[in-house]
Amino acid sequence: MKKTLLGLAATCALAISPATFAKDNKLTLMLDWFVNPNHGPIVIAQEKGLFEQQGIEVEIQEPADKCSSKTRSGKQN
Repeated sequence: MKKTLLGLAATCALAISPATFAKDNKLTLMLDWFVNPNHGPIVIAQEKGLFEQQGIEVEIQEPADKCSSKTRSGKQN
């Protein structure tokens, strides 16, 4: 069990390492909805420069259309 967890942790660490980003270390983050409290940690990290400290340039984008086609048409899910 310990070997499995250690292997999983090592795999995750490699997957999120800075080496996995493109050479220019630019990342565009498309939010699933307009900025709300769920996105707080991301916005705070951006404002405090935490991404820059790690050598990552993050662009946070909100969706262009905040309203689904069903909502616009008045249909329910």
